[in-house]
Amino acid sequence: MLRFFLRAGLSALFPAIFVSLLLSQQLAFKQYNRAAGLPSDYIICMMQDRHGFLWFGTDRGASRYDGRTFKTFTVADGLGSNFVRRIFEDREGNIWFGLIEGGIARFTGTRIQRYTTADGLSSNNVLAIAQDHEGRLYFKTDRGISIFTKNRFLQLPTKTASNVMSDLPDGTIAFHDSLSLYRIVFEDRAFPRLQELHVPSYRDFAVNPAGPQEMRLLRNGEVCVIGRYGALFISYILHPQPSVRWLERAREFMDVAERDGTVWLIMENIPHLVSLRNGVMKYHKRRDAVPGEELTTLLADREGNLWIGTLGNGAMRLLGEHMRVYTTASGLPTQNITTVFEDSRRRVWFGSSEGVSLLANGQMSSNVRPLLRVNEAEIVNGEFRNVRSFAEDHHGRLVIGTFMRFIGPTTVSALLSQQSLRSRPIPWGVSAIYVEPGDQMTGETSWVATYGNGTYRFRKSDSTKFYRKDGIVSDMIEAIVPGMESVWFLSRNHGASRWKNETFETYSTNSIGLTSDAIYSLYEESSDRIWFGTDRGLLLYDRGQIRTFDGFAGLMGTYVYGIIPNRSTSLPDRDDGSLWVITDKMVHRVKGEAIVRYGSSPLLHADDASVNRVYHVRGTTRIWVATTKGAVLLDLSLLRRANTPPPITLTEISADTLQVSLPEASARKWEFPYTINELTIQFAGLSYSHEPSVRYQYRLEEREERWSLPTSESTVRYRHLPPGTYTFVVRAINPDGVASTEPARFSFVILPPFYGTWWFRTLMATSLVGALGGAIRYVEVRKYRRALARLEREKAVSEERERTRARIARDLHDDLSSTLGSIALYSESLKRSVRNASKETNRLLERISALSVDAVDAIGDIVWSVAPQHDTLGSLIERMKHVAAELCTLNKINYSIQFPAVEDEIHLRDQVRRNLYLIFKEALTNSIRHSQAREIRIHGRLDHGTFELALFDDGIGLRMTKRVKQFEKGRPSTGHGLQNMKARAEEIGAEFELRSRRRKGTAVRVQIRLQDSAQPGKEI
Repeated sequence: MLRFFLRAGLSALFPAIFVSLLLSQQLAFKQYNRAAGLPSDYIICMMQDRHGFLWFGTDRGASRYDGRTFKTFTVADGLGSNFVRRIFEDREGNIWFGLIEGGIARFTGTRIQRYTTADGLSSNNVLAIAQDHEGRLYFKTDRGISIFTKNRFLQLPTKTASNVMSDLPDGTIAFHDSLSLYRIVFEDRAFPRLQELHVPSYRDFAVNPAGPQEMRLLRNGEVCVIGRYGALFISYILHPQPSVRWLERAREFMDVAERDGTVWLIMENIPHLVSLRNGVMKYHKRRDAVPGEELTTLLADREGNLWIGTLGNGAMRLLGEHMRVYTTASGLPTQNITTVFEDSRRRVWFGSSEGVSLLANGQMSSNVRPLLRVNEAEIVNGEFRNVRSFAEDHHGRLVIGTFMRFIGPTTVSALLSQQSLRSRPIPWGVSAIYVEPGDQMTGETSWVATYGNGTYRFRKSDSTKFYRKDGIVSDMIEAIVPGMESVWFLSRNHGASRWKNETFETYSTNSIGLTSDAIYSLYEESSDRIWFGTDRGLLLYDRGQIRTFDGFAGLMGTYVYGIIPNRSTSLPDRDDGSLWVITDKMVHRVKGEAIVRYGSSPLLHADDASVNRVYHVRGTTRIWVATTKGAVLLDLSLLRRANTPPPITLTEISADTLQVSLPEASARKWEFPYTINELTIQFAGLSYSHEPSVRYQYRLEEREERWSLPTSESTVRYRHLPPGTYTFVVRAINPDGVASTEPARFSFVILPPFYGTWWFRTLMATSLVGALGGAIRYVEVRKYRRALARLEREKAVSEERERTRARIARDLHDDLSSTLGSIALYSESLKRSVRNASKETNRLLERISALSVDAVDAIGDIVWSVAPQHDTLGSLIERMKHVAAELCTLNKINYSIQFPAVEDEIHLRDQVRRNLYLIFKEALTNSIRHSQAREIRIHGRLDHGTFELALFDDGIGLRMTKRVKQFEKGRPSTGHGLQNMKARAEEIGAEFELRSRRRKGTAVRVQIRLQDSAQPGKEI
């Protein structure tokens, strides 16, 4: 009678617990077994330590998982037994293993220390481990409780061998003994005493002689005690009148875990997973893809992942309540689902290469496919096997697009019966369908897109086909999306088109400046504010401006498969103006400038899956994603914000063959000799949401300012590091894009060789200072003396050179010039004395006279060039002025000369001065003798050490037109004067240019860089 009233009262307090039991809840799991690296498929217990490592206790040892590999500890490593019943981490970070027939073992990070009955343990069969707020450790065995404090064991005998023991909200320890629940209290006494906790209904609950199976302190402060008759949730357990709520089931509960407000339980000998949230309990059965004959233990890690241990199938990780996966195991005919559609009666239609499958009332049926027919021949040809799209008209009739036909509108009863269906053949296959409401005149409009043969518009009165030439963006349309009083047509090669007011508007890279023409999704917020989902991120077209949301803006993933306005969902805050954006990596919420990342993408349930179609059930939080690995139902209301930073830890450090003790790696600065060839550092980002997607960034702080590029490699090697002090820093980035809050660090020093130490350097510096000073003085004196001797020799040579040049110029002027002048005078006298000479004789005499004059002029030029007093730029300019004036006046040619004022101190080398003068004289002579010029202009310019000389005439041009053209094109010419001018310019490193046009005159330009011309007295 007492049991009846008690349970009736508890039921009245918590009626919601008994409200509904929803079956057939299909969850997605990832399995970890021996093939993945576990030592056994029998999981007895699980634990997550402070670093984030997951520990699995099995019948073949304890295994630590870092997200990539398992490291197993067995008897060979120091355990007393391979059967691990409990794993516990104390406040100092030591890992304790409770063993069956092996006592306990403590792992400090470097070694394992064993404790058995020989050390004071009450029994070698350890069932539970706990630690109180004072640091005392409690080991529940089959013969009582052993308390480890101050390196010795105290014994606390109990009446039963129950393995129930847990910490309480105040840090003390509670355990079950027979029919009572006790708290262990030390107070001021060295030996503990037992304080009974008065919990209503507890004695009735524990009437089973074996007692409860497990007791856990939940995150909300409740203590959950589970046993044969159900589960008891005790709030305010230390209060004189604690409150309780009772969860009764026919089977015995085995373990409990809490995650994000949901309590998960498992039951003995039944492969059922039970969830309890807001008073609603759900069963997740074996036929719903929960493998394993028996579930043994539960664990909720810090990221919110739920882990389940089994007997025979290893461990499993729940991929998320927000996601349901439908595959061939659920009744689908194939994994490759091309499209998903949920009609107005909440029936879900799956399209695939094998036809149509229907999910109605929680039951999957694939018997629709064989009945899709017009005649038997079409079934044989397979025209209805490749289903690509669905739609529904306002009468609730279904429209289906296959690879060959457009079917409907048809009722579901007609679809499921043996009736023939109305259909139209569609060449190239149907890629998308959209039924647009119409008026009474035109009726509904059905848009049917194809894979390359244009887009159809079917109306009540007519049908039209649109090609690219008609204004639509492409003949291959992948999706049709309704807009605001418009219809959008999306392609993956040419952008998108908007159908409005009976015309098409194009939106592409060429028309509005989109960054990509591959459009996967679209949302028209207003007529001039449009969101595009592309293969390069999310784009916003806002009044003619394009804004990109990509990885730099916080968007994870490249392909944007879905854009869903929040106001079209049933979420409470749906009118906040935000968008749900689904990419190949994650689900985001975008509002204004901010991007908030939520749960991982539905694609993460299979690494190699790709998206075929995304469908949002309007007015709900449900999103269907058709992938190549099945169909995924995503519930936005159950998504968690991606804000859990992944912990990062160093797993192994070695310098050549020297191993670094990891517990001490961050506690002190390690020193390595300079002789090490390779430093290897291994690390692990302890994120289990999707282990293969964890990325790492690292750097040596003293050598690298920026983080490395994200990489999946968890090992880095440094070879031949120079002596110095270093700090290695590494952080992890989880699949949600969240980086570690605190990076892992390792400080070390590469010691220098003895000859690189400070004392050796100081000694060597002191020893060498005197010798170095003397050597420097000796060398400098020798250098000074050699330089002085060289300067004296150069001065003597220069003076002798100047005297020789002066003597040569004087001899040429005094001897050769006077002799040639005498020849010219004698030839003139001979001409006057021989009056009756023949014409030939007169011609020879005139020739001798002319040659004598030319020789005198040539000797004058040579004398001028040899004389050292003419080695300046000013002297050169004066010489050119004199020659030009003399020749132009003699030949009655108008001329103009413009030269800059030049200081005489700018000296020129003999070769430069002579070649410039000869080029000028050759050009002047050519203009006078051959061009028939009436005017000659001569210009000179000196600008920043560059001297330019130009000569222009207005003559008929050079007569050797062909030779001039050859010269201008760089080919050899027989004109020796032209070639000589060019050769002289090249000899002194000057630029030479000649341009001549028939009857347009000739232009000659020479430009030379006078190095160091700004330094007076410097020879150039």
